[in-house]
Amino acid sequence: MDDETAEIELLQQNLNKTRQISKRVTSILDSFDTRIAKLEKSILPLYTTSQILNRRRGNIDKTLEKIDDVATREEDLSAEESLILRGQTQHPPPLHLPPYSAPHPHPHRQVPPARTLMDAQRGFADMRGSWSVKCLDAQGKRLVVRAGTSEVDPLQTGREFGEWVEVILGTADEEYRLLQTLAPLTPTSSSIASSFALFLSPLLRLFNSVLSSLVALMKKNLQRYSFLALSAYESLLSQQHAFELVLSYTTDLGTGGSFASSSSSTTKGGAVVGDKSGNEILKEGLTTLRSLCLRSFPEFLADIKLAALPSAVGKGGGVNVNLDVSTKVLDLTVETVKYISKIPEVEGAVSAALLALGDGNWKMGEGIQVGQKSKAGGDGFEDGGSDNVVLEHFIHDVIQTTLTSLQTISRPPSRRPAFGAIFLLNNVTYLRAFLPSTLLSPSTSELLQSNFRTAKAGYFDSNFTPLMQAISAAPSPSSGGPTSSLVGGSKSGQVKDKFARFYELFEEVVERHRVGRLLDEEGVGRERKVVEEEVVGIVVESFRRFCVKAGGKGKNPQKYIKKTPDDIEAEIRSLF
Repeated sequence: MDDETAEIELLQQNLNKTRQISKRVTSILDSFDTRIAKLEKSILPLYTTSQILNRRRGNIDKTLEKIDDVATREEDLSAEESLILRGQTQHPPPLHLPPYSAPHPHPHRQVPPARTLMDAQRGFADMRGSWSVKCLDAQGKRLVVRAGTSEVDPLQTGREFGEWVEVILGTADEEYRLLQTLAPLTPTSSSIASSFALFLSPLLRLFNSVLSSLVALMKKNLQRYSFLALSAYESLLSQQHAFELVLSYTTDLGTGGSFASSSSSTTKGGAVVGDKSGNEILKEGLTTLRSLCLRSFPEFLADIKLAALPSAVGKGGGVNVNLDVSTKVLDLTVETVKYISKIPEVEGAVSAALLALGDGNWKMGEGIQVGQKSKAGGDGFEDGGSDNVVLEHFIHDVIQTTLTSLQTISRPPSRRPAFGAIFLLNNVTYLRAFLPSTLLSPSTSELLQSNFRTAKAGYFDSNFTPLMQAISAAPSPSSGGPTSSLVGGSKSGQVKDKFARFYELFEEVVERHRVGRLLDEEGVGRERKVVEEEVVGIVVESFRRFCVKAGGKGKNPQKYIKKTPDDIEAEIRSLF
């Protein structure tokens, strides 16, 4: 029995060892499986790549075989051609000898070598054109997509369009020189031009497609994309000469000619897209962009005028729900400042378009031209009809139209009178502070300054004149001294009423300024300080004089004076 028990224990020990060995073997196998899987993942791309490389190697080998075959045939053709040429240039044999007869070419080689090489040259140009389009197409599509997003400045999009066109022209010029270098035949203007026309046609098709997409985007919302049109027009106009030079490579004029002198390129071949020549595509693009630029000026002025109409008030221009007490700077004012501030970046295109439109014609027939008086030596404008003068006239009209619209919006029913005065002062001050002074003529600067003074006077009149009236005509102190004015019955009651009325109106002014903030925008600190000092000088000093006249500094000064002049000054300064 003990022997059997011992055998059983031995078997159990062996079984446990076997289980442990099995577990280790299993873990080792699992580790092998994991490594094999990782190895397979690592090798799979290499295997796939090697298959592609093998196919390419096979294609290359076949191509080399074909090239060797063609080269052998071409050598034979070249040898035969040289024999023919040498035979034709030898002196004629004596008359008694039989005449020289040139060998006939092989019946299977009737195509001249020059024709074959010309076809190869044209095929090369066509292939390079297709590849160039593939490289530039993504950038062109990205340009159109970025133009449709609100995050990208239209000016930046226009500049990117110009850079893209510059890349196209640079690519075309480099490819033309490469084609001249690699030409298998003796380069001639006609052979190179016809091949280069094949190269350029896909690029012109891409250029026309991208420009058409941008133009369609501008036409949908010209107010938003006006500076895209101006920037694109200026960029394309600045590269017109380079564009025409590249187009001249596709004609018999070659590098020494000017494509502008050959208006009908179709008669000489050249790059053609559909039924349009390259020159027609360029001129059509410039004309379309120019027409959009010309439209943008009167439409911008019309948008400013429409902002003051009752139907537009409340949509960013005026009153709707509780906006009759709004004193914020309008989008109209901000957009005007942005519009004028962007002009220097495309000043060339703006000036050229305004000159083409005509001085004053952007007002669509309303009134006389701004520059009529200037040509007689008045109105603050310079004489002449240069582009700078026309630009000054246009900016003057934009600012004047904006001021007129703001004055209309500041009046009832769009705004309550006191709030309307604050609103007008805020907006006029914003224009005066943020418009670039370098673009303003003396007459325009004076217009802004005059409207600022008028708005400031209207603000004082509607907000602080009632205060001044409440304490005006104060009873003079009697001969008995300053205290006697507080003692008499009727006079004392009048003084008390005047103080009460003043404090009541002052609380209304304070509350009004808490609802409608005055000059609360950043960047108008200097103007805010000027208005603050003028208000303090008018109100506080008048109130201090009234207190003295009314005997406020006599006995028991707190009887009627709830707030001292210093308190009034501190509270006024807190409003700013």
